[in-house]
Amino acid sequence: MIIHAFAEIQALADACAPLAASAISGWTVDEWHLDDDQVQLLADAYLAVLRGDIDNAVEDELKRLGVPIDKLLIADHDSRELVTRSDAIEIAAIAALIKADRWPTDTLYAPNVPKMSRKKSDSGIDAMAAYLDPNARPGTPLSPDEKLYICSVKHTLQSSSSTLRYDLVKSVSEDELTPTYLAGQLRVLKGHLDQLGVSNTSRVILFINQFLQNENVRVHAVAAVDPSLLSDLTDQLTKHLPQMKTGNHALRAIIIPDLANLHNRCAS
Repeated sequence: MIIHAFAEIQALADACAPLAASAISGWTVDEWHLDDDQVQLLADAYLAVLRGDIDNAVEDELKRLGVPIDKLLIADHDSRELVTRSDAIEIAAIAALIKADRWPTDTLYAPNVPKMSRKKSDSGIDAMAAYLDPNARPGTPLSPDEKLYICSVKHTLQSSSSTLRYDLVKSVSEDELTPTYLAGQLRVLKGHLDQLGVSNTSRVILFINQFLQNENVRVHAVAAVDPSLLSDLTDQLTKHLPQMKTGNHALRAIIIPDLANLHNRCAS
């Protein structure tokens, strides 16, 4: 988890609630609407992520030395609007996953937030979390309680959501989540869990077996759009989501007012 911004992310989670979920083609689909106050909480959380947890005495010493550490961390002069929006939307998605889906916050891992000084965005899984049985014996199968959670997040400013829907669904499909890619991601997650002191971390590799059909895996896809695109996105999801068999796939629409200018609110 992004520990130093947890309080701000939790505040956003506590302030929001998803609308009632529906089932479409085996997916659980819901909406998460942010109002202006909640967008401000999102901006607060993003700035907390950028600034990190710097001791006040260290910050004061840097200021005395003429080092503008706050400006350097925010990096507003050397950032891309697209990446800033992507970062912020991933934080909104994480808040929703905590609130609505009860992702375990003690193992939650968001490797790409913030992304390389707000200049570059990477494809792939945007957030992961796991629950592993600390009492399981080595080499035993996963128990029903053990879970792996993954999430992919995308947004669009286009007038149509068809490409967004296509790219988002593809990002959580076998085309993107290949065994080779997953093996690397689970290796990285194991290292993260090791650093947290989690027990039995090698068991996280067991989730790779029949990954998208594995009943212990929960797959979340999050699409962020402006309110003006909600109707079009709803139509896309109703008509074009591929059929899923396991029922372990969820898709959430996060509706953010004035999405095109979100980057301005998140860097001030």
